[in-house]
Amino acid sequence: MNYQLSFFDSPPANEVQESNVDQTTRAERISKISWSYSRRSVMEKCLRNYYYEYYGGNKRTATQEPNKQLISQLKQLKNRYARTGEILHLVISTYLRKAKQEIIWDENRLVSWGKDLFGKDLSFSQSSIGNWKPTNEKYSPSMLSEFYYQDPSALVKCLSSQDRLVAAIVSFMNDPLYSEFRQKGSQGNSTIEGFIKIRPHIPCLVDGRVDLAYIEDSKATIVDWKLGNEDGIGDDSLQLAAYGLWAVESLKCRAESIRICKVHFSSQKIVDFECNIQVLNLARARIMQDAERMAFLEGYGKNACVEAFTPCRQTAICQQCSFLAICDDGKEITYA
Repeated sequence: MNYQLSFFDSPPANEVQESNVDQTTRAERISKISWSYSRRSVMEKCLRNYYYEYYGGNKRTATQEPNKQLISQLKQLKNRYARTGEILHLVISTYLRKAKQEIIWDENRLVSWGKDLFGKDLSFSQSSIGNWKPTNEKYSPSMLSEFYYQDPSALVKCLSSQDRLVAAIVSFMNDPLYSEFRQKGSQGNSTIEGFIKIRPHIPCLVDGRVDLAYIEDSKATIVDWKLGNEDGIGDDSLQLAAYGLWAVESLKCRAESIRICKVHFSSQKIVDFECNIQVLNLARARIMQDAERMAFLEGYGKNACVEAFTPCRQTAICQQCSFLAICDDGKEITYA
């Protein structure tokens, strides 16, 4: 197989039979798709990454993939942006959950914990260069991709990300801009890092996680924490609209009574997202379109037809990709 397949190309007839993409009805295939914003983001950025993440590195599918062990290992790498963002979410959610129990963790404790978590990642990554093997331990340190790929500026870059993490924690704890979120998030009826499911009127599964949500006077507020700067809502609007669909269904709110906002700690800005019926209907349509594209690729992914997933060949994306070690196109772009 030596062809490149886009979303809208028709594959050769023999390949259609091989991948079994027509063995079930279109509706059945879509109904088995689990859409999430993170999954669609990977699909939009790079199809080859999408294959590695959801098929090549998955133990339950693409069983013919000859590099499955390596792909599964690379899947566990985390770059400095992803890891510090993950730690920030953990610190904030822990603070709010403890506050619900009337246990208040102060700024020093939260900062110390956040720095300790990332510090362990740094130490582990530095000592594991060239001999890293993933473990199944739940709380084991993360291997940072900057060290795995031996970026000469890895330490400088990661320490800068650690500084941004600390600044974000301090800002969350002290800035009056976030006082409402600290107060309302600490109340008993708030949802913290809650998993969401959306099904009615959408033919696929929709999964996700909401950072913070609470209701006051029949109005719902949904908050999405961002470690980086405010750079315009852009395509993140679909993620926020998905939260709106969940709120209408699960919190029984009218679309116009939902406030959805992104908190950008680095730029100390709160960006509100307009929510109304028209926006939610558009989001529903876009999710359905994504699900169709995912369903179209499902057969090729399960059958380890990696050629069907074209690499993006974009420097900024390839440089941050965990699967650089196995992607010749990515290596060519990154090390040109």
